[in-house]
Amino acid sequence: ELLNIGLGSGLSESTITFAPSFRAGGFVSNLTQASKGHVIETILIDTVDDVIKTLKLPAMNFMKIDVEGSEYEIFFTSSFARVAPKIDFIIGESHLGIEPFHPTDLSPILEKLGFKLGFLPTINYNKAWEVIFENEQGGGERIKLKYPMSTLFVAQRIC
Repeated sequence: ELLNIGLGSGLSESTITFAPSFRAGGFVSNLTQASKGHVIETILIDTVDDVIKTLKLPAMNFMKIDVEGSEYEIFFTSSFARVAPKIDFIIGESHLGIEPFHPTDLSPILEKLGFKLGFLPTINYNKAWEVIFENEQGGGERIKLKYPMSTLFVAQRIC
């Protein structure tokens, strides 16, 4: 079953701006104004344990999570702690620049919940990504982002 629900620390709504033609998923920001090719949509945000209850899942062999920085908000909640024992594997992407958190902050919280976490060796993390923000007049700014570490992780339940 497919649910059009975002995950967070509680029940709420969020308005996001995204580009549906962008093959990586298209999320731009909840703060970016829509421009040509972008869509604004309001989505329901719910906790991971409520979504699992809605789906009536007794257990989850595999969880994939890529929530553009909200992973800290999700993993650090009592909601996630309640469902963690039902999950065998988690694979996801953590993010740098989500103050005050760092991808390595995931290890202690997931280990406390019975997982062993490791970051996947990737060749992409040490490349600089160029992001271009353009205004309607065609001007804009270029920002180069370079991650000093891999942000892709896998966590396996060990107890």
